[in-house]
Amino acid sequence: MILFSLREGWRNFSNLTIYGLLTIVSLLLTLTLAGVSLSGYRVIDSWRDGLLGRFEIEAFLVPDADSSRISDISDRIAEIDEVGEMQIVTREDAALKFADQFGSDLFDLLTFNPLPPSIIVRLKPGCDPSVSWERVSRAISAIEGVEDVVYQGELLASVERFIRRGWRIALAVVGTMLVVSLLFTVLTVIGVIRSREEFIRVIALAGGSRAMASGPFVAMGAYYGLTAGLIAAGVVTALGWLSEVGLGIYCALPITWRMALVVGGVLMGIVGAGWAVKRRVKLY
Repeated sequence: MILFSLREGWRNFSNLTIYGLLTIVSLLLTLTLAGVSLSGYRVIDSWRDGLLGRFEIEAFLVPDADSSRISDISDRIAEIDEVGEMQIVTREDAALKFADQFGSDLFDLLTFNPLPPSIIVRLKPGCDPSVSWERVSRAISAIEGVEDVVYQGELLASVERFIRRGWRIALAVVGTMLVVSLLFTVLTVIGVIRSREEFIRVIALAGGSRAMASGPFVAMGAYYGLTAGLIAAGVVTALGWLSEVGLGIYCALPITWRMALVVGGVLMGIVGAGWAVKRRVKLY
């Protein structure tokens, strides 16, 4: 029965109508947008991780903090859940940093070193910048011996909000296209079912089962999805290659993800066709 369904489904598929073409195009757009969105997310996520790795919290301590007190403060900072790496900057290190940044020795300008010691804090990977940086900053500020805390929280929060907003828009667009694709699939299969009512009647008169009458139309939906999925996987692969060659941006999807586009297309075609045959195929 499976071979019969596949053979008859191919016959239905090969008689491609304008509605069938629109179904393939809509499925193709849905899968291509999904693939491009996943590629874009991978690129932006890698940029995000690289960007966040450059930002840090710097806690300036009271100027008279000795090594013992600095060690005690760093231990308390390390107890904060989101804190990853830490770097202690002594007053001597601060003076060297001043010389590197401004090209002048601090002691050539002043007879003493007014710079306080500080502790540079980096968060663990995966922390939410929109809330973690501010929360950690407040927790560090509450530690006795910390005089000031500096971090670029607004910029970090803006980056995170931009990424989330873009991802939500992509999901909304793909979701809308998914509904449109399923609708086209359903309407196309219903149209083919109406044109093949004589075929269904022959199956019924021959004592065939409902599954035998429905199978070819479900197979046809699978062929629609398979065609769209293969083309979408090729388009996404080509776009990834062009991005790498032309822009130097590596955003190619792994082979398993591209295969998932093909499988997803087949499933979408089967679901849409299955919904249609469940309501339209009747044995008389």
